[in-house]
Amino acid sequence: MLPFGFTQPKEWPRLLQQRSCFYLLPFLYFYFQYIFSLLIFLNKNKNQFTPNSEIHNYATRQQINFHLPQANLTKCQKGIGYLGIKVFNKLPQYPKEEFDNPKKFKENLKNYLSVKTFYSLQEFFEL
Repeated sequence: MLPFGFTQPKEWPRLLQQRSCFYLLPFLYFYFQYIFSLLIFLNKNKNQFTPNSEIHNYATRQQINFHLPQANLTKCQKGIGYLGIKVFNKLPQYPKEEFDNPKKFKENLKNYLSVKTFYSLQEFFEL
C-alpha cells in the first residue's frame, strides 16, 4: 500500500528530501516522538515542577513557563524532567495555552510538531 497516491516506492526518497512534505508521510520521525513524549510526561506530572509564576509575583511573559532547576551535572541535564522543562519553555505560545487541558494540549502539540520538522534537539532549540 502506497501513501497518498504514489505509484512507485522509488518516489519516497525524493519526498523525504523535501522537509515541507515530511509531515505527509504516515509515520512519525524519532525527534517528533521524543519531543512529544517529553512534553506529555511534563503535562502528566506538572505538579512536580515549579512554574515561574510561583517563583515571583510579577506579571511577565515567561510566567507560563516552568522554572528550570539548577543542574551542574550533564547527567542531570539530560534527564527527562530537566529536558522536558527546557523543551516546554522553548515552545511558542499557542501550544502552551492549553497546557491544563491534556486533550487540547496534545492536539495543539501534534499540529505544531507536524508542521515544523526537527531532525535533532539542537535544531529544535535553535528555532
